[in-house]
Amino acid sequence: MKKYVLNILLGAAILASLTQCKEQAPKSEHPAAPKTVPEKNADFPAVKSIGSLKATEMVAAVSNAVLPGDNVIYAPAFLFAWEELHHQLGNPFRLVEPCIALKQVDEATSYKGSLSKGEYDVLVEPADNEGIRITASFKKALPFEEILDTVEQEFLFNGTPVRAFGMPWFNEKIAAKMNILYYESDEKFMLSITPKDTTQEIILAKGFNRAGSLEAILTDIAQARKLGDAQRKMEARRDRYFFDEEDKVMIPKLRFNLEKTYSDFLNTFIILKNDTVSIVKAKQSTAFVLDENGTKVESVAVVEIAAAPAAPVMEQDRPAKKPKLLMFNKPFVVLLHKREIAHPYLMVKVMNTELMVKSGK
Repeated sequence: MKKYVLNILLGAAILASLTQCKEQAPKSEHPAAPKTVPEKNADFPAVKSIGSLKATEMVAAVSNAVLPGDNVIYAPAFLFAWEELHHQLGNPFRLVEPCIALKQVDEATSYKGSLSKGEYDVLVEPADNEGIRITASFKKALPFEEILDTVEQEFLFNGTPVRAFGMPWFNEKIAAKMNILYYESDEKFMLSITPKDTTQEIILAKGFNRAGSLEAILTDIAQARKLGDAQRKMEARRDRYFFDEEDKVMIPKLRFNLEKTYSDFLNTFIILKNDTVSIVKAKQSTAFVLDENGTKVESVAVVEIAAAPAAPVMEQDRPAKKPKLLMFNKPFVVLLHKREIAHPYLMVKVMNTELMVKSGK
């Protein structure tokens, strides 16, 4: 049996270089608004294991199951590597007794189109022990078209003080760069913030976090958005889709740099035409910043597959007359995607403050 080691290195860098803030007049036009200057976007924090957090998870595919109370992070880095693995080894190859999550990775198709071939690069090169190394990378710069205001007053997420940004006081310029996509109440709504690259969309959705997978959440969000499009045309409900002078928007700042080993993927056999290999390494790291400037993301995934000694046996609606307080002070979802593509290239389900910038930092 021919023996070799296959190393797949995916560098999925969705690097959004955010605009440096300049000294400028305060953006808020509300007469009682505090005079604040937006902060400069900070660098990513040092990388740390996701195991150091009590309630945060990283998934390789949106169909992977998640615990109800966990934050969940997804970027298609692992899926781009896995797609190239199929191309290099030849299709089809067979997985022997994979865990459910890896089987879902192998069957995933919805990520296709989230980024086109021209938006990411794939490098295939020789590695040790007659193996190959695959590197896939992509970058996305999504600074906001209009820098949002810093929230100076205390902001609580599930009762914990965190730093926030948005439109704490009405600002006509900022309001023009945000769209209310769905509004049921202050506890369930969805809005988008326009980046400079208008072919992309940044969505924040509050009240959609109860489903058992990110895939189910995406379905709920898509259905609500269609309903919002219909309600926007109804005279009795259209006012909820436009900002009034008393409306507010407040969003917690997110900043993290986390690494995970997909331990459930390890020691899974892959049956080829003439060989058998097994997965000996599967890792991914993702760093993300969301603040008043925009977003910045970097993600890297590593997969290593070694020759196996032998082939194992296979087994078989309410009125909105009062001010809208669009405060993301309870669980919400962040999506980055191309406007014409439903599937995101970044999704963060936020359930607790582990990924947020705490007050005083």
